[in-house]
Amino acid sequence: MKNLAALLICFPSIAFAEVSDKMASIPALWLQGTVGAVILFALGRYSYVLAALGFLVCIFWLIGTYETFADPYIGPAIRYEQGVPYVFAAYGSSAMLFLGLGAGFVQRLRRKRHAT
Repeated sequence: MKNLAALLICFPSIAFAEVSDKMASIPALWLQGTVGAVILFALGRYSYVLAALGFLVCIFWLIGTYETFADPYIGPAIRYEQGVPYVFAAYGSSAMLFLGLGAGFVQRLRRKRHAT
């Protein structure tokens, strides 16, 4: 038995691991995008400075999404395991953040224009 254990330790083997179990699910991505868009809408509606900070959050979120799929090992593994709908959900949640922030910012501009 000890010889078998020593033999197995001496000969390495390839381990196959899934990437998907370490990533957010598709519904979780849409939920994150929705909650983030609502928060960024409020920030964009409230203040220009907070809107600028919210824009930085959107940019960092988009960069993180891009880097995940651009990685030569993780990107193809995610596309293979989850498919195109996962890529659409990831970039869609990023777009929701930009849309929420933009809608709040536009509403602030309209409210300021009507006040004058």
